[in-house]
Amino acid sequence: MATVVDTKLYDILGVSPSATENELKKSYRKLAKEYHPDKNPNAGDKTFRRDGNDLFMNHKLGLVEALCGFQFMLKHLDERQLVVKYPPGKVIEPGSVRVVRGEGMPQYRNPFEKGDLYIKFDVQFPDNNWISPEKLVELEDMLPSRSEPPIITADTEEVDLQDYDVSQSSSSGGRREAYNDSSDEEGGHHGPGVQCAHQ
Repeated sequence: MATVVDTKLYDILGVSPSATENELKKSYRKLAKEYHPDKNPNAGDKTFRRDGNDLFMNHKLGLVEALCGFQFMLKHLDERQLVVKYPPGKVIEPGSVRVVRGEGMPQYRNPFEKGDLYIKFDVQFPDNNWISPEKLVELEDMLPSRSEPPIITADTEEVDLQDYDVSQSSSSGGRREAYNDSSDEEGGHHGPGVQCAHQ
């Protein structure tokens, strides 16, 4: 058996360098549950393992970093500090995933071959009215042009988009009853309902 020089990963996993493959997998699963953002949202930007030797993590960015590039420090499971960099001008979309090749977990019995590190990004947008109208005009001048607005004709109707809070919404049953009541008055039509056309 080969001598293991660096035991940091084994120490983090809480197993000895002579641990069996099953002991390693069991410890990996424990860490995955402990640091998985869906299971433990308070774990922050911890790294967790899934699918072979790859590592996965979530990281939150502000809007400026998502648009203008960034650097952030990541503490790897083996205690190394990695500076993750992304160049200015390349945009990170909410929910996008990027990869750092060769920074995953080492392969069993082959510590020099590693999986990849995948990072899923969440972009935090600013609060409403975060900027003055004058500065907003300046910002819009710097960003790519908007698409052409639709042509308003006599057949079009303008509507306003409003905030929506799921917790305060009521069932759509009240609106349905209104349609059901009117159909009852007209002789109880029970055929297929009217559907909105989508363009």
